[in-house]
Amino acid sequence: MNHIVLIAAIGLLSTTTVFAQTASAPLIVVEDRGGDSALPYYQSLHPQPDQATPPAPMPAPRAGNTADAEAAMLPVRSTQLSPGEVQRRVIRAPGLTALFLIGDDERSRAWLRQRQVALRELGAVGLVVNVESAAALAELRRLAPGLTLSPASGDDLAQRLGLGLRHYPVLITATGVEQ
Repeated sequence: MNHIVLIAAIGLLSTTTVFAQTASAPLIVVEDRGGDSALPYYQSLHPQPDQATPPAPMPAPRAGNTADAEAAMLPVRSTQLSPGEVQRRVIRAPGLTALFLIGDDERSRAWLRQRQVALRELGAVGLVVNVESAAALAELRRLAPGLTLSPASGDDLAQRLGLGLRHYPVLITATGVEQ
């Protein structure tokens, strides 16, 4: 048993020595195509104290509120999605959190009023894929208190889900797509 421990210790020591030697060896440039130096990106990883100039004070990160962040995202326009009829179909997406897509249009507002209790029970998250202003988003939120509604373009989402979505309002769950 002691023999095995001794061999393991020698192996670990030799491996550590090899890593220590390669870590201190100078880097060899294999190819340099010019361009801007990447040094500023690496300096923050291993800062070297500069005695000549004191470091410039860094501004504290600004903690903005969510209303400002949302207002910066608006207007949201999804060019590949529009209000319309969605055919109900079965899908298999285990683990998918229930989500729904709506817009700022009369069809979506009526659908939201009609389905809000069921959406709340599912814990569904809403994405508002077409909305012009913060006031319009706030009005949609007033229609369905207790539901999360976030502005987001639906174009990328519609493509990534691979469901052939072209219209909203729509509810997407782990087992189906329905209006």
